[in-house]
Amino acid sequence: MNTESRGAIIAVEGIIGAGKSTLCQYIRRRSETIVYSEATSSLMCEYKKEPARWALSLQIDLFTTRLTALRSARRLAQSGSACVLDRSILGDRAFAEANWREGHMTPTEYRIYCELYEEALIYAPMPDIIVYLDVSAETAIHRADRRGDDTRPPLSYQSALKNAHLELLNDYESRGAHVWRAPWGTDYEGARYSVEADFLLTRLFRDLNGVFVK
Repeated sequence: MNTESRGAIIAVEGIIGAGKSTLCQYIRRRSETIVYSEATSSLMCEYKKEPARWALSLQIDLFTTRLTALRSARRLAQSGSACVLDRSILGDRAFAEANWREGHMTPTEYRIYCELYEEALIYAPMPDIIVYLDVSAETAIHRADRRGDDTRPPLSYQSALKNAHLELLNDYESRGAHVWRAPWGTDYEGARYSVEADFLLTRLFRDLNGVFVK
């Protein structure tokens, strides 16, 4: 997969368990494309214990990290490199909405976050392409169970997260981003995963060749 001359930012998005980190790791192994890992926060442990206490602080911390990664990716893209983001500020906004809908953020806290987000979008570079790995909330929960992840979010949170993603994808399209929805609900392993991932990436770069920044 040769993308050196394309100079584009590709954001891989999806709910928890969609498979985006696995796909991003696959891209990193199989190409020279620069891949930014998903943002982490030192507040995550506190958030899991007391989500209502730490949700806003966690969201701002993660948003700042993702915004920095997006600006770094834009600089590299301008020099001709293709960059892949394992979740971007779009995904961050979806998590904030899910936290609000689940009661982890008050209406005032959610308003503060949204105002910060909208202000940042005035100056933040938009990803050129958003690849949304589309899976159901039930499938994502099943995958977490198979991994033995006892900290996975409840179905209500996953459903809120999926709804928020779908709304935001439409919003980003209206802002000029190119959204590419990829059904990703079937579990593949080994060589079969390689075939499906290569097929997805080949179609992506073929169909969206004209979207990339020159």
